[in-house]
Amino acid sequence: MGKLQATRNLARHVSELRALAGLTADAALTAAPDHQSTVLDAAAKLNRIADGIERHGKKALEQQAVAELPSNATANELQHARRRQATRRGSEVFLPSWSAMARALPNAFLRSALFSARRSVQAGNTNLLAGESSQLVAGKEIASLRNMSLTLSGYELCQFDRLVYSTCLDYYRGTPLCPEESPRHVRTSFYEFIRHMGNEYSVKAHRATRASLLRLSFAQMRVRYEGMNIEVPKLLSVTFEDGQSTEDYRGSDVLLLRVTTSVAELFGPGNWTAVDNDAS
Repeated sequence: MGKLQATRNLARHVSELRALAGLTADAALTAAPDHQSTVLDAAAKLNRIADGIERHGKKALEQQAVAELPSNATANELQHARRRQATRRGSEVFLPSWSAMARALPNAFLRSALFSARRSVQAGNTNLLAGESSQLVAGKEIASLRNMSLTLSGYELCQFDRLVYSTCLDYYRGTPLCPEESPRHVRTSFYEFIRHMGNEYSVKAHRATRASLLRLSFAQMRVRYEGMNIEVPKLLSVTFEDGQSTEDYRGSDVLLLRVTTSVAELFGPGNWTAVDNDAS
């Protein structure tokens, strides 16, 4: 059930209870004198029940990771909702909005050891680009906060992968995420992508970025945080359109990036952070 429909159902249920409380209070006027107090107490109790349902219902709705808007919601409504969390408008799902001077990542990534500081991860680029898969892990538990658990399947990730992934997400700062069943993608080049990261293009940077995108494309996550289970079957999909030789790296080589709607679940209210580019 969408958040909009759930909100309407909650309002209707609360309204019905309060209407019943009003009818009960009216009935007290015609009740026998020795029963009036009991009937008025029943009306007051119905109002308290309605208040409790409304309070707890609103709290539960606020905890939903992806806000729901109708398909005809205005640009201002969408912008307002995206200030706080990922938002669905009709069939389109958007990440939260953040400044062009910042990069955004889920807190589950920032408050865990998902992006390791160990250099050995990135040192394996040559083997990875050659198709080596011996470093794959399955369901590895990642060190994190006590109120959160995160498991990773795929290749272990490093700090450079954090920069690469936040850059991938930045391409979706103003465009909706890809539906799971859609082949839609963002088209760019290695030169543009590396410059978007804030780095200078070089063959070495090209190789490192390509290996990072491969690691990220294999990554699958399971996160439990604040009582919610979030499963991300794929952080991203990537397709390379290279030149004649896979070793003939050129800045003009094309990247097709695809980040799907499952990632939006990680960007609930209070569950993501925008970090200034200078600090990231």
